[in-house]
Amino acid sequence: MTNSEKGSQPMMDGELLAALCPSEEEQEEVKKWNEENVGAISCMFEERLEKADELREAGNKFLKEQDYDSALRQYLAAVVQLDFSVAQYGENAKPHEDQISSRKLKVLSNMSVMHLKANRLSETKSVADIGLRVASVANLDAETTNATEAKFWYLKGQANVERGFSEDAVEALKKAQALAPNDQQVRKVLAQALAARKEDTAISKEVWRNKLRTEDEVLAEGTWWHLSTILAKCREQRRRVQQRCCGRRQPHKGDSDAKETADAPPLSNRSGPGYRARQNGVYNDDTVAGVRRRKGPRDF
Repeated sequence: MTNSEKGSQPMMDGELLAALCPSEEEQEEVKKWNEENVGAISCMFEERLEKADELREAGNKFLKEQDYDSALRQYLAAVVQLDFSVAQYGENAKPHEDQISSRKLKVLSNMSVMHLKANRLSETKSVADIGLRVASVANLDAETTNATEAKFWYLKGQANVERGFSEDAVEALKKAQALAPNDQQVRKVLAQALAARKEDTAISKEVWRNKLRTEDEVLAEGTWWHLSTILAKCREQRRRVQQRCCGRRQPHKGDSDAKETADAPPLSNRSGPGYRARQNGVYNDDTVAGVRRRKGPRDF
């Protein structure tokens, strides 16, 4: 089964707990705590749902008291009660599957809020991602799905704002706003994310600008009466003049181009019959003897 096919299927037995607790040790610890403090899982469908509701309400109580660890244990115990599916029984089981899915989403929403209040931002984002996956495959009514997904996108965006990931926060909060356009809290946090992204962009540009500047360009912005600033401005101005005038690399000592330039005769000696004669390898007797004579028309 491909990842896309897996993502479109309802979560099967044990899959939700595995997503929340990736390691087997964590899963076994949750199951052990559930057996010792909650008891054996009932075989009756209604009893499992009732027990899950009871555990979720207990978790909400601990959440209000800011006892986040106890709240998390209650929420995970509720997940254990709900971590099954009846989708394999077809359309006739759809009402029962909807009852399971709606409770899963409530537990995941409360768990994500709990992580956010406890400043566990990475866990907030992870649980919100799992909630979005459950909501996308639950096939609940459109109103419930939109409201649920909007909340998870909001929680994900809020976590990214506090983590400093402004670009990801803006993306998540825009999706939340599209699903809940009248939510004032979403608008408020989105405005904060947009302001943070603008500030981050300006800081990034300034950092790269400083990295690409020369040392003289940095020193030239110092206090104008300092000697280092004056010298830096002079050097920078000279460099710019050279670039405008030459437009090419200046030869250095040891370069073959520099040697050829040094050996070449001056421009003032590159004209007249003597220069042309030397270039063509032709010398008359007067030239060789160094005798100066009056130039005739043929010499021009």
